[in-house]
Amino acid sequence: GKMKIRFRSINAIEEFLDIVNRFSAEIDIKSKRTTVDGKSMMGIFSLDLSNPVEVTAIGNESEQVYEAISKYAA
Repeated sequence: GKMKIRFRSINAIEEFLDIVNRFSAEIDIKSKRTTVDGKSMMGIFSLDLSNPVEVTAIGNESEQVYEAISKYAA
C-alpha cells in the first residue's frame, strides 16, 4: 500500500519520525522523482514538502504504520 501525506510544520515531521521509528517496517517517502528513507530527518528535509508526499511502508507492520500516521493523510 501507499499513503499520501502532508507535513504542515516542522513539529509534524518530528512527531512523524517518533511514530515511524517505533515500527520495524521500512518507510520510503517519495516526492516527485526523489525517494528517501522515511525514518531519516535529513532525508525528509531534503524533499519538496510544499506538496503532499507519498509514503510506502514495507514489512509486516505496514498496516499499523498507515494507521498510526493517518492523521497526516493529505
